[in-house]
Amino acid sequence: MARGSSSFLSPYLVLPFLMGTTLLGLLTPSVYGEKVDYSGYRIVSVVTEDEAQSDWLDQAVENLGLQLLSEVNLRSLPVDILVPPEKFSLFYGQVHDQGLQVEVNNEDVQMQLDNESSSLRPPMRTGAFDHGTYHDLDSINAIINSVESDFPERVSTSVIGTTYEKRPIRLVQVTSGSNINTTRRGMTRKKNKDIIFFDCGIHAREWVSPATCLWILDKLLFTYGQDKTVTNLLDKYDFYIIPVVNPDGYVYSRTKNRFWRKNRKPFGSLLNCIGVDPNRNFEFKFGTKGTNPYPCSDAYPGPKAFSEEETKAYRDIILKLKDRLKLVVTIHAYSQLWMTPYGYDVIKSKHYDEHMRVSKIAVEAIEKVYGTKFKYGPINTIIYPVGGSSVDWVYEKVGIPMSFALELRDLGRYGFLLPSSEIIPTAKETWAGLAALIEAMN
Repeated sequence: MARGSSSFLSPYLVLPFLMGTTLLGLLTPSVYGEKVDYSGYRIVSVVTEDEAQSDWLDQAVENLGLQLLSEVNLRSLPVDILVPPEKFSLFYGQVHDQGLQVEVNNEDVQMQLDNESSSLRPPMRTGAFDHGTYHDLDSINAIINSVESDFPERVSTSVIGTTYEKRPIRLVQVTSGSNINTTRRGMTRKKNKDIIFFDCGIHAREWVSPATCLWILDKLLFTYGQDKTVTNLLDKYDFYIIPVVNPDGYVYSRTKNRFWRKNRKPFGSLLNCIGVDPNRNFEFKFGTKGTNPYPCSDAYPGPKAFSEEETKAYRDIILKLKDRLKLVVTIHAYSQLWMTPYGYDVIKSKHYDEHMRVSKIAVEAIEKVYGTKFKYGPINTIIYPVGGSSVDWVYEKVGIPMSFALELRDLGRYGFLLPSSEIIPTAKETWAGLAALIEAMN
């Protein structure tokens, strides 16, 4: 489907046009549960300068059945594309003939995946949590259980939903303890503080996102009373964190296909396609720009808004808390972007000036930590169109003015395969930006 198209047709009406092109290219072994071997695959980065070039690249990727790792855009941002060995010469030649800027970022993806696998440490078995590695879902759940046990007056956890594959979607609530009264019957809140809400891991392959949420959780718990910023913020707000919104996809990305993006719900016996992009499944401008009606596409938004257990759980908890929500931030990777509404079109929100003011403060705080530079602005302006996103839904439908989306490190050198050595630096600078944002909010 061409970039920016808003038509939403039944995939069965267009099936004859897909056979032998995009659809067959997308029906990789990962769909059927076999582990994908990326030996000889390359990651190619292409820059387009205008709409004609962007449209050409979008069509070329579709015709060859290639996988986009970052979306085709009009912002002169590199577009990262996963290219199998048998299609590399053809694709590279076509891009070169078009006069586009092109660079090979990774000569053998499987080699990098093997290096990544060797750096993963064994699952956590003690209370100490190692932030220097990407943990599996069992380890993430273990740390959630551990902090609830270790900080009974400050932490409570809940299951807000259950996925298609019957995994719990977990929410962690952190308080300073100053608004908790412990009685024989358990914890009873004295007062309701405003809430700061973070969610991570809505896209399966973005591993640094859950890792960052876990580091922030650790920061809030272990430095309260020592770190002035943490103490002040926790005395004023409660923090609610979903470390992994899409646990089925996250597990699949670790066990079968490292580049899996969607959830794992099957769609269509005829197409044998699996998964919906949860961040296209929200009920605001659903099925419009930045989505694809073909169930095998990474940008498939689902048959209808809130069709997925992950987004229904997200919707229900946000609506339950809406009167207390001060800030909602969804954390993604990669591209180093601090983004605001809107995603669905190039339209300024009524809070645009305030969004720009606090975003500037946030990205300046990030840069002060390690020199990492973030761009900031509305989603549609600085990256690409997105219909049915959580950011727009929270802002427009729930009415929370402070709704943001982050794209963490890096700019594409490693992309989704960000080395584990960069987890802690990424988390530290992200927290610096978030803390500065919260302090700057009116």
